[in-house]
Amino acid sequence: MRLLLLALAIAAFAPGLLAATPAAEPDTSPALTAHFETSRFVLGAAGSETRSSWRYWRRGDRVETLTEAIGYGEAWTRSKQGVGHEKIFVEAKRRIVYTPGDLAAVGRTTAWEAVFSIVRPEMARSLVEIGSESAFGRPALRFRGKVGSDDIELLWLVAEQIPAELRIVRGGSHVELVRLVELDTDAPFVPAPSDARDFEALDFADLGDLEADPFVQRFLYGGVQAILGRGKSASPRAKHAGHAHGHDHDH
Repeated sequence: MRLLLLALAIAAFAPGLLAATPAAEPDTSPALTAHFETSRFVLGAAGSETRSSWRYWRRGDRVETLTEAIGYGEAWTRSKQGVGHEKIFVEAKRRIVYTPGDLAAVGRTTAWEAVFSIVRPEMARSLVEIGSESAFGRPALRFRGKVGSDDIELLWLVAEQIPAELRIVRGGSHVELVRLVELDTDAPFVPAPSDARDFEALDFADLGDLEADPFVQRFLYGGVQAILGRGKSASPRAKHAGHAHGHDHDH
C-alpha cells in the first residue's frame, strides 16, 4: 500500500497552480481537512475496480494522512532543518520518526511541496489550463497533459491549493482516479483522529538497538506491510544490525 501523496512543481504555462508554488509559506496556506477516494480499474474489464479511502490534514508546518481501514498513516513536518517524516501505526499506537538527516542518509529526502499539494512534479510540468469551472461551490481550473504514455486530467481548487479530481490513464486502459469527497476549511482545525503526536515515538536511527521489541523486529524484517499483517512476519534469523536502512519499505 502506498498512499497517493504527490509533489507539486510549477510550469510557466500552468498559471492556475501558481498559488501552490514551493515559495509559498506554509503558515499562509489554508488549513484544511479533506477526505479522498482513490479508484483503480481497467477500462472495459468488469470487476477490476479497487477502491481505497483516505484522509488528509494540512496546517502550517504539518501534513498528515490516514487510511482508516488499515489503521496506517503518514505525516510530514517542516522545520529549519528540512522535512521530517513519520510512519503512523494506529493499532500499535506507535510512530516511526525520520529526521531530515535520516531521510538524507537513506536517499529519501522530501521537499515540502512534495506533500503539500497532491500532484506529482512531472505531471504539473506537463499540464496546460483548458478552462475554468466550479467544484464544491469553489472556483476551480481544469488542466490536461501527458507524461509518457500517461494521460492526465486535473481539476484544481485554486484557493484551497488541492485537487478536486485527478485522473491518470496509463497505457490507454489502466485508470487511477483520485476524487475529493469532502472538504472542510471553515471549522477550527482539529488534529488527525489518530492523535499521532501522542503515540510512542521510535526514532528511525535507534531501531537497530531495539530489535528485541517484536514491533520493531517485524518492521525491520518486513516493513510497513509486516506491521499491518500483509507481508512477512519477523524471523529471529532476520535480526542483525543495519536492517533499518535496508527494510524501510513503504508500500
